[in-house]
Amino acid sequence: MTEGLREVVGSLGYENTEYGYFTAPAEAPFSINGLEDGSTSGQICLPPLLQREYASYDAFLIACFSPHPLVPILRTRRIVTGIFDAAVMAAVSLLHHGEKFGILTTGEGWREVLTDAVTSDNPGEPAALGDVRGRALLAGVECVELDANELEGEEGGGKGEVERRVKECARRFRDRDVRVVVLGCAGMVGMEEWIRSIWAEDYERSGGNGAEEGGGVRVVDGVKAGVGILQGLVRGRF
Repeated sequence: MTEGLREVVGSLGYENTEYGYFTAPAEAPFSINGLEDGSTSGQICLPPLLQREYASYDAFLIACFSPHPLVPILRTRRIVTGIFDAAVMAAVSLLHHGEKFGILTTGEGWREVLTDAVTSDNPGEPAALGDVRGRALLAGVECVELDANELEGEEGGGKGEVERRVKECARRFRDRDVRVVVLGCAGMVGMEEWIRSIWAEDYERSGGNGAEEGGGVRVVDGVKAGVGILQGLVRGRF
């Protein structure tokens, strides 16, 4: 998964930037499938992240789509955001009047967690929109019922099964007239076209330009959004 992020981040083209990548140690949860896993991974990852080799970095992006504890902890030392916070902020910024966004994520256990995080009234959480605003803007959370590692397609039905599940969730969003879809896992990088193709299919059947309609749904990758936000904060010297 880390290698996949290298490719995506490198493609963004930001100049004069050195990126470093940290993968959780072997004793950390292999896949973060809930808040307890997130807490455990935070406890294991924090000590090495505080070592001297990371002291020169200006900002950190926590590439776990959740209200991960490392975000507030590291924020006391550096500029930090998580891909969850960044993705929700980007999604809301892309909405037109009356539109809603949806979150596509991994296992069913995340549905309630992410919904509660978005609709939280906690002012200390960047992704918390509040109960009234959150429920007005969030169309829902759809789950592909695979964990982060299974998204790589090396088990079960392979990459074809992953694509089928992603498209199935995308169709449910389309049927609810969702116009912004958030990729709710770092392992979903590169799956934008699968989602856009669902909107394109129906438009083609009606005689329109499928490519044009596929572009009508905006797909937010939290990794890209997070890197962009951190670039702005660091370069702006905030």
